[in-house]
Amino acid sequence: MTVRQSRSLLMMTNRLMKAPTNNDNRFLIPALGIAAFAGLALVRALDGALYATILAWWGIEPYRTPFFDTDAITSAIECARRGVDVYLSNPCDELGRRWYAPLWLAAAAWPVTRSWTAPIGLGLDLLFLASLAALPQPTSRGQWWLTMAAVFSPMTIYAVERANNDLVIFLLVLGAGLAQGMPGKRHLLAYPLLLFAGLLKFYPLAAMGSALREGRRAFLAIAAASLAVLALFIAIFSRELPAALAVVPKGYNFSDWFGAELLPDGLIELQIKLPWLAQTEAAKLHLLAVVLFAVLALAAAGIAIDVSRKPGMRSLFAELPESKRNLLVLACLLLVGCFFAGPSIYYRGIFFILALPGLTAMAFGPERTEARRSLIRLVILVLLLMWSECLHKALLRLPHHEWPWAGLHRALVIAFWFLREIAWWWVIAVLGGLLLCFLSRSPILIRAFSQPTPWR
Repeated sequence: MTVRQSRSLLMMTNRLMKAPTNNDNRFLIPALGIAAFAGLALVRALDGALYATILAWWGIEPYRTPFFDTDAITSAIECARRGVDVYLSNPCDELGRRWYAPLWLAAAAWPVTRSWTAPIGLGLDLLFLASLAALPQPTSRGQWWLTMAAVFSPMTIYAVERANNDLVIFLLVLGAGLAQGMPGKRHLLAYPLLLFAGLLKFYPLAAMGSALREGRRAFLAIAAASLAVLALFIAIFSRELPAALAVVPKGYNFSDWFGAELLPDGLIELQIKLPWLAQTEAAKLHLLAVVLFAVLALAAAGIAIDVSRKPGMRSLFAELPESKRNLLVLACLLLVGCFFAGPSIYYRGIFFILALPGLTAMAFGPERTEARRSLIRLVILVLLLMWSECLHKALLRLPHHEWPWAGLHRALVIAFWFLREIAWWWVIAVLGGLLLCFLSRSPILIRAFSQPTPWR
């Protein structure tokens, strides 16, 4: 591509990103999502092999029964009602998947069985797709297409195909983000929603950090009430919690998972066959992984600080409409928290959908500042990560069984994995920088460090 062609393409892209939408397309993406859902359901009913092929090219491996992750919940509830300790075994589940979140088992008071899987999974998927109409609307055609790319990414379709309970968390966090924009005391309704989400699946407790937007009295009241509820939760489930936490999925270095420890652990696993590491003790290998993790974490912290200090970044963040800023903060808290808390399966990245309205509003504007260039790179990398499993699966399908292609193919797969893990670290670091912008305007921290410019 010549320089002239590159400039023409850039000008066309800029015009697309700035072109305003002609009308309110609020219901168009949900309608397209529901239509695609109905079409895929019809294909699955008529030709399961074709359905599996379509999803395979999409980067998704469907299970033979629909709503596979909803089935894990209903089967656990059914077995718990029978008196089975589902933290140790779950004979009601097809694969014997043990359960790890105690609050869901409160539904054992109802006659829930695996026969409830289809209606619950169907309702959850449709509710998730309909909820996309509540997202802050894009202000340009380009931003609308970016949202479309995120909604129809393998990351999102994977969560919908399995009807995973992360969709429940998404709905609760979206509701909390919208509640935070309510006038008066009504915005405090956000925190019971976030706390309930945290009790359901632990990791959403990171979103309670958004309470730092409140004044001192409100913050202390929220903190006290939350700690009291958590203490009660721990007291009620004191017997179940150790067993539940012991079976939380741990993840795999080279699969469809993301997390801070996957890159250092994966590098150690790749090098384990080298002569100078083959005889190394496990403790020393673990120490080496810890050192690598520390180096990556320090680098990420440096990037986050640099991002937050870029000229204009804090003003771009402050000028966001409140609805977009609230959802962006919640998404950053969840994604950064998940990343460092432990490995998460790929579809947990659906929270990028909540971040995109704010990210695109900050990234695309009349001036191409240094801050905006960083945010444009962030948006591009987020979408690449959301589609990365499609690229990964396509790479694995390449013919590679004959020499010398086997070695080359393995090198390509490893290089793809490495670049994807680096991209995750960079994206999380930049999201951390946006959280520093949020913290710089927290009334609690302003009072503590005597900084100007509170939220309200």
